[in-house]
Parts: sequence; C-alpha cells; structure tokens
Amino acid sequence: MKKIIIALFALFMSINMSAQIYDGKLPGTRWRVFLPMQTSYEGHAPHTVTAAPQLMFRQDLTKWLALEAVATYNINSESFMPKLWLGFSLGNVWIIQRNNYNCKTDDFSTGLSGTWKVKNYGIDFTWDNIYAFKKWCNEDRLQFVATYATPNNKWNFNAGYSCRFKKGVIANVRYNIKDGIRLQGKFDGGAKNVQASFIWDFN
Repeated sequence: MKKIIIALFALFMSINMSAQIYDGKLPGTRWRVFLPMQTSYEGHAPHTVTAAPQLMFRQDLTKWLALEAVATYNINSESFMPKLWLGFSLGNVWIIQRNNYNCKTDDFSTGLSGTWKVKNYGIDFTWDNIYAFKKWCNEDRLQFVATYATPNNKWNFNAGYSCRFKKGVIANVRYNIKDGIRLQGKFDGGAKNVQASFIWDFN
C-alpha cells in the first residue's frame, strides 16, 4: 500500500501541486503550511509548473467565528499575496469568506466557500473572484462538488462541476498520512490543469 501511495504522489508531483482544498472549513489547528504547485495540460504555457507556498495562522474569536491570516508567495511571478479569511461554524455547516490582495498587481479579490457534512458525506462549494480585477462577477468561478470520506478518514474524494468562467468537470482526492499531514491531488477540466499539494496542520 505504501508503494502505491508513493507512486500516486510521485505522479501528481511530476505534473503539478495546488492549494485548493474542497472545504469550507478553516483548519482546526492554529497553523497550516501549504506546499502547492500546478501545471496546465493544454492552452497557454502547457507543462509549466507554478508554485505558491502558503503559511496560515488561525485565531478563534468565538466558538462559531475564526480569523485566518494567510501569507502566499508565488515563486514564478515573484508576487506576495496577503490574505484574510473569516470562518463561520453553524453546526454541520461551515462558511469561509476569503479576501485576497496581490501586492505586485495591486489586485484585490474576494470569494466564498462552504461545506455541509453529515457523517462521511458532504457537499462543498467554492465561489472564487466574486469581486476581482476591480469588477464584480466578471471572471468568477462557481464550483460544486460531492464529498465522500472513508470511515477511517484516510481517504477523501470529491467530484463535481465548475460553472460560469472556465466551465468543466473537477475532481479531487486527498490522503491523510497521519494527523495533520495530508497529500492532495486535483483535476480541473475547466482551467485545464492538474494539481497536487502537501498540507501540514499543527499547533
């Protein structure tokens, strides 16, 4: 089994890595490290790998409200992107309001994501770029996925569709190596890219 996992991760790493996780939930820990990369399989600059590591810090404000500060650096474009996210918890429903700023291009964007889960099943949505490039709903992406987690929560699977800008089928798989350490791979048929990520959550 370990050889299969290593082979799958090597495949994902050879084609890409990304920070997108299908969850409308902030991490349960105070810190998160993302090591993301991605590559396009057609269109502009195919097979060019991009990387944008992230460091996140979470601060609980109340039992149902948390604040997360995110620092992202895009290695390829040499741009720093500070982000501020608000996470809301309402029982088995979670919502994140995301605010992002690109210091190099002077662009601000905002979006929403959410998760509804019951036992091993759930529905996630992500609405990126509600406001971006100084316009409302211009190149926004609205994505819906169904989620299934194995009983031991080792594997998480998502599949769905991206609407509006860059429409297409999307799929995601996540493997929990151990508490707080995960690998993730993603296929995005709308954006024409494949992705993989290493995630480390800790206090």
